[in-house]
Amino acid sequence: MLLPEIKQYGKDDAVWQELLEHITHEQRYMFELFTNFKDLLD
Repeated sequence: MLLPEIKQYGKDDAVWQELLEHITHEQRYMFELFTNFKDLLD
């Protein structure tokens, strides 16, 4: 998986880690949002 490798790359950089957490959260949110839209249309 790519994410653990990316986290390891910037493990000592708090800003980098925060950015990755933000991106991960946004990706999960968008996945849930579009899954819910799909379920409404089915």
